[in-house]
Amino acid sequence: MNELNPDGKYTEVAEFLSDFHTPVEQTGAWEADAEYTDWQWWLARSEGGGWELMTWGFG
Repeated sequence: MNELNPDGKYTEVAEFLSDFHTPVEQTGAWEADAEYTDWQWWLARSEGGGWELMTWGFG
């Protein structure tokens, strides 16, 4: 994650996986009425700091 943010000095990283189904009507970036599985959410933080969402999507 430090490579994604040259100023970052992250010491902790977390990955979350989620499955979800989008609304029938198109309301954003995702395809309408679609099933998404194993969607990755990567967060990083420096020790004792707040979590920052670094990247998301399919791996």
